[in-house]
Amino acid sequence: MLDRYESSSMRVIGTLSGLYPKKDSWEYSMHRYSLLDSAQKTAIARFVAALPELVELGFQDQKIVPRALRNYWGEYLESNATQ
Repeated sequence: MLDRYESSSMRVIGTLSGLYPKKDSWEYSMHRYSLLDSAQKTAIARFVAALPELVELGFQDQKIVPRALRNYWGEYLESNATQ
């Protein structure tokens, strides 16, 4: 994803959509995320947090990334900082 980031690429859209839990698919996302262990969730949270520094995000992705952190993944950045 990072080597050839294109915001219109289905690869990018699919990845970021999968990391952005929305109200209408919250239960489905929570079920999928429950299959991950704490270290995996922390790694994903770090990836999402670092993404704006790694690539120049497209317009929509500039909205999705902070929302994904706020709605779910940010919790795994905070819990890791206290360990």
